Order: sequence, then C-alpha cells, then structure tokens
Amino acid sequence: MFRHKNIFFSYQVHPEEELTEEVIAKNKLIFMHDYAAPPKVFEKTDKEKFCPLNGAVSIVNKCYECRQCFDGSFISSG
Repeated sequence: MFRHKNIFFSYQVHPEEELTEEVIAKNKLIFMHDYAAPPKVFEKTDKEKFCPLNGAVSIVNKCYECRQCFDGSFISSG
C-alpha cells in the first residue's frame, strides 16, 4: 500500500497495553500513551527505540532537538 521510499511507521502504545520485546523488535519508533516514560525494563536495552517525548519533563522543542522523524534516520536504517 505504501511504497514511497521516505515512509516509516511508528508504534503507538495503547493505554492498557503491556509492551513486549516482540513489539519493540518489530518497530523503529515507539510512542508511549500520553508521553509516559518507557518501561524501565527496556531502558538499558532499547532506549533508542523510544521517542524522546516519552517521559520528558517538557515536550517543548523535543522534535526540533531530535529530528529523527525528519532527517531520514529511520528510512536509511532499513
């Protein structure tokens, strides 16, 4: 359906969902519900998979600082 070379998919965690290693392995970018902090169990091993908005004290300028959604990082990594 989507065949454009500059498209990637992110994953939005449902408020009642318990995040699993399988879900993390299959996705490049994960958003927790209401920008909650990622589960601590994944903090050391998969921190780069979680959007910096997750768990941030303030979301102001986080997208500007990160830029991964806009700079091609996720596309170039397959």
